[in-house]
Amino acid sequence: MKINNLEINFDNIMMKHYDMVYHLAYTQLNSFHNADDICQEVFMSLYSYDKAFNSEEHLKAWLLRVAINRCRKIWNNKWYKHVVCTDNIDIYESHDHHKSELEYAVKELPKKYRMLIHLYYYEDQSIKEIAAIINKKESTIASALDRARKILRSKMKEDYDFE
Repeated sequence: MKINNLEINFDNIMMKHYDMVYHLAYTQLNSFHNADDICQEVFMSLYSYDKAFNSEEHLKAWLLRVAINRCRKIWNNKWYKHVVCTDNIDIYESHDHHKSELEYAVKELPKKYRMLIHLYYYEDQSIKEIAAIINKKESTIASALDRARKILRSKMKEDYDFE
């Protein structure tokens, strides 16, 4: 694996970026099992990728793009559309204090907004970088992020508005 003609150990790359890929996949698919599968596919693709990366940012963007494409492949699968994922259902979920109300609100967003919120806030990607990763115009990304924020703001206001 090469970044700027420097040979990089695959294990080091995997250890550094595994959590990023896993969290993106889990956020998008809401399934531990699917997130694990996505990680395997992404890192197998990286292992067999024979071109050099220009920079660490290029590698990170490539990993995110591959993960998003794998998630889309699952979303478009007829089986996924008709199956209810039960691997994350917890009968004590109402007592789960580790997740914030905001995290629950983000999970309720449509897929396209969830992905943008995740990339922008959790992966610290700029609008320009997100546009390159998902192959959309920057203005489209900015508008969609604005809509996602408005939905979240509205949802949070509903949850905490007592009037």
